[in-house]
Amino acid sequence: MAIASWLPRIFGGPEMARCMFCGCKATKEHVWGRWTQKYFPASDEEKLKRGNHKVTKQDALGNKLVADGIWANAGDILSNTTKVLCRDCNNTWGSKIEQEMEAVFRHVFVDHQRTLDARQADALVRWLFLKNCLHERACPLVDLEFGEFRPKNYLAVKEAETNERARKWLLFKETLIPPDDYKFFLGFSPNRNRIAHNFIPMQGYNVDVSKEILVEWQSLTLNVIHLCPMMALVTNEPRVIQKVVERFSGHSERPLTEIRMGKSVSLSNISWDDAQFEDTILGILDNPDAGFYLRRNF
Repeated sequence: MAIASWLPRIFGGPEMARCMFCGCKATKEHVWGRWTQKYFPASDEEKLKRGNHKVTKQDALGNKLVADGIWANAGDILSNTTKVLCRDCNNTWGSKIEQEMEAVFRHVFVDHQRTLDARQADALVRWLFLKNCLHERACPLVDLEFGEFRPKNYLAVKEAETNERARKWLLFKETLIPPDDYKFFLGFSPNRNRIAHNFIPMQGYNVDVSKEILVEWQSLTLNVIHLCPMMALVTNEPRVIQKVVERFSGHSERPLTEIRMGKSVSLSNISWDDAQFEDTILGILDNPDAGFYLRRNF
């Protein structure tokens, strides 16, 4: 069946959450693989949180109980669940991606190996892009704000961009190969107790004022993942890619290594503070090129 025929099923039914990869009924699934909780177990306090509210459970004698898996959305970021996948996609090819990534994580960050063969590089890139897709689906395109007029072709361009995002997700399920414009970087952080995630969806656009039309609209993402000591970056934002390549990757004395599918690679031995790195990346986004508007959707 053609990819385009699935699009109405993903976005067309408010009565039921749909799987972003096949259009079937979505079920509550973990955003992060369960394997991450083995390496980063939640504290007792985190297990008893839900959002900003502390939740407690007591036995018959009034003693507070703490056990793994009690809360669907605990304070622990690695326990969060969402409805963007169906059970079949999650338990088949999605589960395989998680299993392969756990082996890569153990190889690099537990066994302290500093090389990836082509198969391991493939596994890492697939996992990073899958996480990017899940968070992108949770952030639908928002209406852009214009000054004195609204471009005449705005709704048509927005619909086309929405459909293009869905085609990208569905094509990934069929091929397990990310689009060429996405780049993937891996590094090491000394902040070993830090688990954090910063996903920034962006929309870059250009307007022809004389014709009152949108001439460009790009759906861009920047995804920084910290499962420290792992620090990873996924992005299709061209200026971020350029700056990262120029300043942070390219040889062994720089903290990030670009990971490419089908390519073995030696990883950098340099650790860098992930919070400082993230601040640097955000600084790039705060200075867009002339004539190109960039909206960050937090």
